[in-house]
Amino acid sequence: MSPEQARGKPVDRRADIWAFGAVLYEMLTGTAPFSGDDVTQTLARVVEREPDWDLLPPSVPPSLGTYLRRCFQKDPKARVRDIGDMRLALDGAFETATEMQSIGGPAGAGGRQPLWRRALLWSAVAAVIAVAAALAGRASVPTEPRPVIRAVHRVPDGRRVAAFVLPPITIAPGGQAFAYGATGGQVYLKAIEDIEDRPVTGDELYAGMPFFSPDGESLGFHDGTTYQLKSVDLTAGGPSRVLADLGGGLPGGARWERDGSVLYALADGIWRVSENGGEPARLIATTGGEQAYGPQSLPGGEWILFTLARSSEAGRQSWDEADIVVAEVATGTRRVVRSGGRDARYLPTGHLVYVRGDVLYAVPFDLDRLSASGTPVAVLDGVRSYDASLGAAAFYAVSDEGTLVYQPGRAAGQSALAWTGLDGRQEALDLPAGSYSHPRFSPDGRWLAFARQDSGGTDVWVYAVAGGTAMRRLTEGGNNRYPIWSRDGSHVVFQSDRDGDYGIFWQRADGTAPAERLTTAEEGAEHIPESWSRTEDRLAFSVKTGSVFELWMWTLADRAAQRFGSAQTFGMFNAGFSPDGRWVAYTQRDSVVAVLVASVGAPETRYQVGQDSDVAHHPLWSPEGHRLFYFAGLSPMAVDVTTQPALEMGRPTPLIGLPLNVSPQTELNHDIAPDGSRFVTIVPGGLGEGAQGADEIVTVFNWFEELKARVPVP
Repeated sequence: MSPEQARGKPVDRRADIWAFGAVLYEMLTGTAPFSGDDVTQTLARVVEREPDWDLLPPSVPPSLGTYLRRCFQKDPKARVRDIGDMRLALDGAFETATEMQSIGGPAGAGGRQPLWRRALLWSAVAAVIAVAAALAGRASVPTEPRPVIRAVHRVPDGRRVAAFVLPPITIAPGGQAFAYGATGGQVYLKAIEDIEDRPVTGDELYAGMPFFSPDGESLGFHDGTTYQLKSVDLTAGGPSRVLADLGGGLPGGARWERDGSVLYALADGIWRVSENGGEPARLIATTGGEQAYGPQSLPGGEWILFTLARSSEAGRQSWDEADIVVAEVATGTRRVVRSGGRDARYLPTGHLVYVRGDVLYAVPFDLDRLSASGTPVAVLDGVRSYDASLGAAAFYAVSDEGTLVYQPGRAAGQSALAWTGLDGRQEALDLPAGSYSHPRFSPDGRWLAFARQDSGGTDVWVYAVAGGTAMRRLTEGGNNRYPIWSRDGSHVVFQSDRDGDYGIFWQRADGTAPAERLTTAEEGAEHIPESWSRTEDRLAFSVKTGSVFELWMWTLADRAAQRFGSAQTFGMFNAGFSPDGRWVAYTQRDSVVAVLVASVGAPETRYQVGQDSDVAHHPLWSPEGHRLFYFAGLSPMAVDVTTQPALEMGRPTPLIGLPLNVSPQTELNHDIAPDGSRFVTIVPGGLGEGAQGADEIVTVFNWFEELKARVPVP
């Protein structure tokens, strides 16, 4: 494979000159010119190295060696231009008199050509015939399928493919490279010719959801700090540039189309923006209870393919039961193509591929009729996918020319609850793996409350810290999230949509009484419990409307709420009362991401934690109130705090050893025990035996050959 072919660039007959030179070199030396342990390493050497010319036998005339070297020029313009010239070189047409004497003279002078030359001559004739046939049939369908080759890229230790903003894996249209989002908030690029991957995003701390431009020379991604879609030039480098501001929303996939636009999905529909930025336009609107994912413009640009999930009456949602839909851009008219699948793509082969569970299915798709036909065929088992109750994404991508890239595995989103000491050592709780969130200690430290999501929805559970008993489901009906404890530990407070709105309820922790409503959310708004004061029955909660959050206070005595000053942000506050009840720490996101500490009695009296340059988030008070934990970017920090008689803060210092990796977009998914001895944390993939191992990404070259053989298109 020539360098331009390895890079996915356009090829012509000069690629065949390269291939002929490779065969000739191996015939002369007995060794392949570029050999590696696998196809990825071999192609890397094709692009980067030269053959070992010292291996050529001394009997090979210098003129033939010169022409052979010309076959291996990296730049196609510098190669031998015609295979006929190689035929002449093999026949000795360019040899000097000295060269002819050294090999016994030309055949026409009464001598016979050496055996190696006669063998090469006949082989060259065969090669010329093969090349001519290939050139003649370049525009037709090959009679012999190309070999399907698999290569594995092992993600370096200490890094994982991230299921932070989905999908995490993409491939260039020409198949010359793939990219993936990783834990640590970085996007990495793996070119086919390179052995190692490399980071491509810049100062962004939480980059994910990569997607290539049609020419493969730029890469789009989501910046989780600023809630923007951005792009970076892979050839010229330089800083990233903004494609679209998402207004605090999380996108459900994005695609860079050939017409110079970028499609992406948000909670309210499918949007389009120019690759040069500008004002986005909503093309397809979704209604309440609907969520779109993975938009793709079908050939012609009149219809968009995407996955659409709908919540049940109980507010539950499973992406494995979603519809694969096409919608007309001009009218918004929808057609359901297939039910019971997700993360669908249309391929140039005339196939529709989609995922259900962790299996990739394919079915013929008629573009004229916009319909799928026949019985779906399972074409790949064991594609890592997001848990169907959590998201639509499967970890795979297919290039236009037929290269498949995917991460093998099963459902993502599973995690373990673990004790984490201040030295970073972890020990898993005796609980089954699941999709956990928002763990919180009771005031006496004897119980944990947390949310757990499964195919039936999300519920609040409680668990005795001392162990010995199984975890117990506390809530029933609707989706129940964000648990916190009341001041005396008798009740668990949580958000629920059981009655149609996202209000706040509380329920006795022992389960002896039904849940009771505390607040009612307005239409289009959500109420999210944040913290209950340890000194009085006061609840801090946020009101989310669209992407804007406001902080409010509710008191049990009069069961009334009022706004907490002007506190407003994009993204979750993760607010918490200080143990003495006099201060509230929360995350503020506007032009910067910062942790603020505000007075309960005077909300506008606020102090910033750390430096202006910090991306500070997720504050958490120590049990005695003398320290405040938070994150500066990805690094856990601690700052000494004095709250009486006035607020004073020391110099922030790194919290060495605490293995937390927290995005500023997410809820506070860790808590500290009331005795200050340890944290409870969530560990993606779990700990110990059975935990998810090192990540691998598989590339399948010429996958279309396998697909067409298994699922013929009429």
